[in-house]
Amino acid sequence: RITEVYFPTAGLLSWVNSTPQGEEVEMGVTGNEGMAGIPLFLKEEGSPWKVQVQIKGRALKLRADSFTEVLKQAPVLQQKVAAFTYLKIVQLSQSVLCNRFHRVEERLCRWLLAAQDCVDTSELLLTRDILAQMIGSGRPAVSLVTAELQSAGLVQAARGRITIVNRKGIEASACECYQLVKEEFNRYLSDQLPV
Repeated sequence: RITEVYFPTAGLLSWVNSTPQGEEVEMGVTGNEGMAGIPLFLKEEGSPWKVQVQIKGRALKLRADSFTEVLKQAPVLQQKVAAFTYLKIVQLSQSVLCNRFHRVEERLCRWLLAAQDCVDTSELLLTRDILAQMIGSGRPAVSLVTAELQSAGLVQAARGRITIVNRKGIEASACECYQLVKEEFNRYLSDQLPV
């Protein structure tokens, strides 16, 4: 059940789904471009997925009932949330395709780029366990790929921290999913209506 809606101003939220056995995979990320609580916009009171803070930051919070009341009276807010919902649908569908068909290196690079876009910093405070969960892979595979990316001079990895040092190189190593979602992300940002 959704009791509150969050609008991040800094940080990174992950949309995570899980199996009954507790295996988890990320479906998408949200930074200061969006919100957590989309099902309320779709007139649902609960969500089949959870939203986790992956990189701490700040957010504005609104009670769920207040959000649904404001939505009824604010057509501009409705348009913005509808556009964000479409962006998330694009991201979710591309994430499913990516997790099924692309190599761990491509998925990890896609995720690092998407995270950097959301938090606007090259230093990401994340463990390899979290990265493995986010891209639907095992920790050993993520550790191996991270070491390869570091050897290639693309990232600098330390315990609980990954720093992107060569963004162009990471973009070249990512699958096409990153660029497809990035184009939609840019279109979403450029189409925003004034408040």
